[in-house]
Amino acid sequence: MHVTAIAVVVAFIIGIFVSWVFIGAAAAVIFTLIFLEKVLAGFFDGINNELGIEFITVPMILAGIVYGPMTAFLFGFFGLPFLEAIRWMIKTPALSGGWPPLIPSPDVAVDAIVGAAAGILVLLIPVEWAGIICIIMKGIIAPIKDSLVYGIPPRPTIVINVMFNIIIFELLIFVVKL
Repeated sequence: MHVTAIAVVVAFIIGIFVSWVFIGAAAAVIFTLIFLEKVLAGFFDGINNELGIEFITVPMILAGIVYGPMTAFLFGFFGLPFLEAIRWMIKTPALSGGWPPLIPSPDVAVDAIVGAAAGILVLLIPVEWAGIICIIMKGIIAPIKDSLVYGIPPRPTIVINVMFNIIIFELLIFVVKL
């Protein structure tokens, strides 16, 4: 096995263990999904653009619901760029999305806002509805952000992305009870 692959596997196992022991089972599930997206899925560039599949929206919503809006926002705004930096170190920088490491990107800002919104909405409406509203909210904000910041026109895959995230959210709603 390549040294980089071993380091990624060890980081993954340590991350799950530390999340579970020091924060709880919900944090371990959230960490797993975010790690899959930010570190491992980075090796399969284009999966989000071509298929509309990503694993950041649901864990950020779960973080907002379980740990509150401020924690979700701070984690999204500062923690996600840290994981992007790990991907930057593993891959060549040119293949890591083009955004400098450790600097929050507009993508991260949207995820942080969605996580915070989930933490606020869950105080007002049932968990299931808060999650679905936040997924739809990201489905609306993300294409606008892509158009304004990156000059990318809206893609039809956003519909697949919203449906995928609703399914994943409904499957992982048990995390709220952990």
